[in-house]
Amino acid sequence: MNSLVKKMMLQAEEGKLVRPSELPFYDDEPKLRYELVDSEPSVLEQGVAVTRKNVELASQQLNQAAVEVNRIYETGVAHSQAAIIANIDKERLAGAYNQLLEEENVAARAGVIAGCGAIGLVVGAMRGRMLKKLFYTTIGTGAGAAACYPTEAALLSAEAYSEARKATLIACNFVAGGWSE
Repeated sequence: MNSLVKKMMLQAEEGKLVRPSELPFYDDEPKLRYELVDSEPSVLEQGVAVTRKNVELASQQLNQAAVEVNRIYETGVAHSQAAIIANIDKERLAGAYNQLLEEENVAARAGVIAGCGAIGLVVGAMRGRMLKKLFYTTIGTGAGAAACYPTEAALLSAEAYSEARKATLIACNFVAGGWSE
């Protein structure tokens, strides 16, 4: 090591100084150049392209359907407002409900029940997960069935009330320590 230092000092005295860029660990690196070569799309790229195009087409169709549903909804709202403003007499509304209750109108009843169930499903979908969807759909379908079959709904609700009352009394007596039927 000492000899290397002496050698360097000798070169320095002779005027042969070494610049830092001339040191061996500062090698000139060749400049890299990249070039993009066009190639045919692979099978995966073709599959992704087809999927993307189909998803875009489905999205456009869904948007068109949403616009149509919104138009129908707005028309219904406008007609409802017109009915409220015109103050439709109760006999005509009662006549439509009575017509729904007739035994021959099974299709109309099924439509009302299914529509109420669908409304419940939409509300459940906005609210959360599967259990809420099921709960709201059941409530909507039950409300539609109660509107279409009022006498059966009254009997069912009275029976459900009495059974719930009986179960509650049994539970209270059980907690209190006694048993009574």
